[in-house]
Parts: sequence; structure tokens; C-alpha cells
Amino acid sequence: MKFLRLFLSVLFIGMASTASALTADLFYSPTCPHCHDAMRFIDAKLKKEYPNVNIVRHNVFISSEGDMMKEKALELGIARLGVPLFIVGDDFVSGFGSDETTGDEYRTAIDNALGIKKKR
Repeated sequence: MKFLRLFLSVLFIGMASTASALTADLFYSPTCPHCHDAMRFIDAKLKKEYPNVNIVRHNVFISSEGDMMKEKALELGIARLGVPLFIVGDDFVSGFGSDETTGDEYRTAIDNALGIKKKR
């Protein structure tokens, strides 16, 4: 009986942590300097600030990844496609200017998806 309780506890904890995981998508081009700025920002700051958010990179030069970007853009009603394109939940941010401007928009999109309201 102890074993069963332990097993169910571990199973429940695993399910709970999976359910609370959040995934964000970054669509990029390897030749785009703004994309590289966005990736540097994500690696240096965003991943540390949001360690439980899984940020998946999609190279749009790979046909299936480019098709995925088009599908997600259609779902979200994005009329004008460009890279970098950061999508989390129902929010998206297109382009990348700086850590202070666009980086803050990335944070806000993640906060919205997590249901966190912050004053910036």
C-alpha cells in the first residue's frame, strides 16, 4: 500500500509539473542579425528569468519549420510575416530592437501566458 501511495504521489507531481510548463516559439533565419540579437537576449536573460518556460527555436529555412510559422501566423491573424517572430500563447512579437524594448515585450507575452500581471 505504501508503494502504491508513493507511486501515485510521484505520478501526480510529474503530471502537475508537466501541466504548468509553458512553451514559447522563436522563428528565426540564420542570416538575420535581429534574430541573432533576439537569441542572445533569450540565452543571456530570458531563460534565467523564466527557467520553466521552454523556448523552442525554429529555423524558417527548414521547410517544415517555415510551414509551422505560417500556420501559427494564420491562427493568430498575423498579416505580415517577418523574423524573428516570438509566439507564446495567444501573444506574438515580431522583430527585435533591443533588450529594453522588444525584450520587455517578450517578457510581457510570457507573463500574459502565465497569468502574471506586472507593471513595467
